Amino acid sequence: MARPRKFDENEVLDRALSVFWEKGYHATSYEDLVERMGINRASMYNTFGDKHQLFTLALQRYRQKSQENFAHWKDDHRTIQETIRMILDEAVQESLTDPQRKGCMVVNATTELGNCDQDLAAIVRENQTQVESILTKLFEAAQKKDEISSDLNPQALARFYYNTFSGLRVMARANPDAETYQDVVDVALQVIS
Repeated sequence: MARPRKFDENEVLDRALSVFWEKGYHATSYEDLVERMGINRASMYNTFGDKHQLFTLALQRYRQKSQENFAHWKDDHRTIQETIRMILDEAVQESLTDPQRKGCMVVNATTELGNCDQDLAAIVRENQTQVESILTKLFEAAQKKDEISSDLNPQALARFYYNTFSGLRVMARANPDAETYQDVVDVALQVIS
């Protein structure tokens, strides 16, 4: 008879997530995971599977937590320009205040594994599709309120700003410079001014 688990799976998964986010997939060892998760290797395998399965679960958990933040993007009292500035400024602030310069876990997974791991590439594509869909709806609503030109393609704008956001998060890994970030945000906002 199997013994009941004596740990909270989400809490332990969050600890694994933090290791993968800090170190990346390849640089994270089983020892790193066991130590940070606070469980033995057998419990890790029995609960989460191998390292790849654990990374996949951690990435999905990261996406779930990120999606909870998307709800505040839609605010009928802000203009689209204010909303996009807020989204980009949040990325900048997270990058500037993170001493470990982790960036975005989804972006990190994309650059580390996106071209060689089809399962993870599918998760990344799903994330991109979801974020672009949210942004597209924001731009469509902005056009209805005459905040941006009707000549602009809402889906193309969504792709552009998703790419800008992702680029800011990549920059966070190597160059957390406030002036550089601000230049990117200011130019990006000119597209919808």
